[in-house]
Amino acid sequence: MHAELIDALRCPAAHADSWLVAMATRTVDRDLLEGTLGCPVCRAEYPLAGGVVRFATPAPPTPLPVPFARLGEETALRLAALLDLTDARGVALLLGAWGALAPAVQEISPARLLLLDPPAGVPLGSGTCAMEAGTVVPLATGSVHAAAIDAAHGAAGQVEGVVRAVRAGGRIVAPVSVGVPAGVAEIARDDAVWVGAKEAVASPVVLLERKSNGH
Repeated sequence: MHAELIDALRCPAAHADSWLVAMATRTVDRDLLEGTLGCPVCRAEYPLAGGVVRFATPAPPTPLPVPFARLGEETALRLAALLDLTDARGVALLLGAWGALAPAVQEISPARLLLLDPPAGVPLGSGTCAMEAGTVVPLATGSVHAAAIDAAHGAAGQVEGVVRAVRAGGRIVAPVSVGVPAGVAEIARDDAVWVGAKEAVASPVVLLERKSNGH
């Protein structure tokens, strides 16, 4: 788990948003491999083993939707393009089966990757963070630039958590079996997936009053 990605993580317990404090017992360069993440509010502790943080039992990943069934450079290139992963400062969230594309995406994109419930055995390169979280999305509001949702994580609560984690204007990709959620504007679709952009929240209009001299 890359040290800089810890800032995006949040305790999933039912209390005000809280960052997590890392207590590493084994690191390689800037990647934390073994240790614990602790919440300063509720004192919950989440184990870190093999570079994977365990918040909860993960949901089983489902096969990638066509045309993403064949993994490789071409598939990863398309996903990176759909998510607009061109910024080295960007962070993308890949849920479930999409995590299988992480190594290939890293070969072609400078963005850092957060993997939620990735398939077993996916290599975790430097600049990634893997989490087992089941039904929760333990990320700060607006902490990622883009996200790919798989069918296993298409429940309303999880999709809502993903939308909350993506910043305004960020891309979201999901299979057509997952409905486009509120707050996301669909921008493209084929027979397998849709692509949307998170809408900005309009600021309330403030009315200004002009006062005349002494009145």
